[in-house]
Amino acid sequence: MSRRKLVSTLLALLLAIAWIGNRRGSSSDDTGASSTPQAVVANTSLTAPLQILQAQRQYEGVHSCSATACHGSGRADTTGSIQRNEYVTWFEKDPHAKAFEVLRNEVSQRMMRNLGIDIPATEYADCLKCHSPLSQAPRRGRRFYGQHGVSCEDCHGAAGDWIAPHYRDGWEDLDATQTGMLETKSLDSRARMCARCHVGAVDGEVNHDLIAAGHPVMKFEFSAYHDALPKHWNPGPAEKRPDFHARLWEAGQRAAAAGALKMLELRVSKADSQVDGAVWPELAEYDCFSCHRDLPRLAQNNTSAATTIRWGSWYSGLLERGSTQQDSALSRLRTVMEGSVVAEPKAVLREVRLALAQLEASEISFDYVRRATQSDSLDWDSAVQLYLAIRAHDQDNRKTRPADAPATETQIRIDRVRSLLQFPETFVSPRGFRRPGTEQPAPRAAVSTALRDLVNELESAGGAPDPSPEQESAPCP
Repeated sequence: MSRRKLVSTLLALLLAIAWIGNRRGSSSDDTGASSTPQAVVANTSLTAPLQILQAQRQYEGVHSCSATACHGSGRADTTGSIQRNEYVTWFEKDPHAKAFEVLRNEVSQRMMRNLGIDIPATEYADCLKCHSPLSQAPRRGRRFYGQHGVSCEDCHGAAGDWIAPHYRDGWEDLDATQTGMLETKSLDSRARMCARCHVGAVDGEVNHDLIAAGHPVMKFEFSAYHDALPKHWNPGPAEKRPDFHARLWEAGQRAAAAGALKMLELRVSKADSQVDGAVWPELAEYDCFSCHRDLPRLAQNNTSAATTIRWGSWYSGLLERGSTQQDSALSRLRTVMEGSVVAEPKAVLREVRLALAQLEASEISFDYVRRATQSDSLDWDSAVQLYLAIRAHDQDNRKTRPADAPATETQIRIDRVRSLLQFPETFVSPRGFRRPGTEQPAPRAAVSTALRDLVNELESAGGAPDPSPEQESAPCP
């Protein structure tokens, strides 16, 4: 894949419309015994707040990893756990390397004008928190350079305490947890790591002001993002498992939903405590299409009068509809959020904390997908999440077929759902999905029927099996 095509793909994934582009059982935490020290995120609980920076540790910068003998080789080593050309892959192919550069483009410049801010985006802290996180680090080494976008230490942890010992004899005997190295082998940890920027964290978020100024809405789905990235590691046993994509999907659902709920908890806590500058209601929490129903691409101030404002369902709709509990915590939270234009902060706090506790105690599986497809009132966001769930599970089926095999009937049907969900060419909203007009059958009804048929087809073909208890045992990538 060309660099230009890859960059375009990842940037498009940041938009809701691009999501249309593209089990059961145990947790997807694949931690197991290893001869390499097991690094872990300090708190992997779903109820723990997400944080982008390790403020007490020193960051060394990407140049500390780029030597030819370390991770800057011009050729991949496929024999071990690391390829040794990780820096080259990141620099040449990974859109994260361009995260700072996009702050110079016309979209970013227009956003700053819309916000009424006179400094460039490359100097604005609210942009840098995710587009160049390490530039905000209080402790930086002498080789640090802050214009490298999202780089090695954003995912692997501040290297100040492990950059020297991690390649020396005896490293295997150390507790890497204590050095600041972050866990990347566990799919749950990996998903939480991505969610820090792509959903939101205590030290970085995208609010309605940024969205109204032109920033893409934060619609993150872990398995699709993971698929789109160039891999700078050799796949271990977990990635060779027959249910790997299903486990990616499960981990992503947990991490993204928890991240969104923690973001809501943070926002409403500030409002409840009357923190200076707190905004409530924060409109980024709600479904854009409650107000922007038919949104032409060239008239982005188009707003319809809404009889009700719907709480956003991108991160909660599938789990809410797929729950076995009719009065689930997510359903009660939705009732509170939609009961008034200004939802009562204390009531929201109570329900969001119950929803987080219920999510942590839940075991997400394909059963959620099957139950959610039975809903007769799918909104667009929930329908897209169901499409992506089905697509992820079908990815595991594709691994059993030759790469050059013709598309199966299931793949053709999945592509058909994708086309039904696509935005009209001149719109940036799902025009007609809720108000079908003269289209027959109504798009929402057609999508619901197609999703149910696909779930039945996957289950009858054995496409959603129970994951085995086998665990990953290779070194982390």
